[in-house]
Amino acid sequence: MFNIFGPKIPSPNTNMNRRNFIRNTTLLTAAISGIENPITTSAKNELYKKSSIKVAFISDIHVKPDEVSQAGMRKALRHVNNLKQKPAFIINGGDSIMDALAADKIATQAQWDVWASILNSENKLPVYHCIGNHDIWGWQVKDESIKSDPLYEKNWVISQHSMSGRYYSFTKGRWHFIVLDSTQENNGGYIARLDEEQYQWLENELASVPKDTFICIVSHIPIISFCAAMFLMTCCLMVTGSCRESCSIRMPEESKVCSQNIPTSRHASVVIYTCRTK
Repeated sequence: MFNIFGPKIPSPNTNMNRRNFIRNTTLLTAAISGIENPITTSAKNELYKKSSIKVAFISDIHVKPDEVSQAGMRKALRHVNNLKQKPAFIINGGDSIMDALAADKIATQAQWDVWASILNSENKLPVYHCIGNHDIWGWQVKDESIKSDPLYEKNWVISQHSMSGRYYSFTKGRWHFIVLDSTQENNGGYIARLDEEQYQWLENELASVPKDTFICIVSHIPIISFCAAMFLMTCCLMVTGSCRESCSIRMPEESKVCSQNIPTSRHASVVIYTCRTK
């Protein structure tokens, strides 16, 4: 069997290995994507230039009072801040510290002190934070008295990062960023889900974004998963694999969909993305 662009595609009964399959399908994809009208290409490039924004994404730093994690965090932040074409800002995907779920107040404070010290000394860029499960204080601490502490559960991380709330949104240029809180308490542990209040907020937020504005959703735990087809989950339970969240985030207007998050540089716990539109 042949395709119109030249590379031969083996028939189904041909004995081909995985490497050959990937090579051939890559050639086909490249060939198809390469056919563009010069005028169309020029227009797309102009759109990319006007609507693109460069963002550094860091996540799961898990810093603590030790040499290894601190060195890694410093190295990552120095890399981002020393780029010739600096990102507009940093998104922190969560799990900034090693663990606050089962840590007492003294140990948790020590971790946040390390985080704040390194961030203040090594970073000059704006940072938007997302809550990770290990950033939440006390859910696995057996001492019931901590529940009356003003810093209990997510209050500490929200205060530490000076966040407006556990979930929020902001706009940069033609991009609207939505930061979610995907970790909820579950009988002394945690579960990945969006609570009803947050879900209703998300629906309203998506509906209110102008058609010519592009959307990027940030969540510590993935809110849409391929595994949705494999498990019989109720639509309001798990965020990962939930048909409810999947339906809400699916945009009817093509102009709203972010189709390309292209990693352009990787270093330690950092990925630099150039967010482009479809």
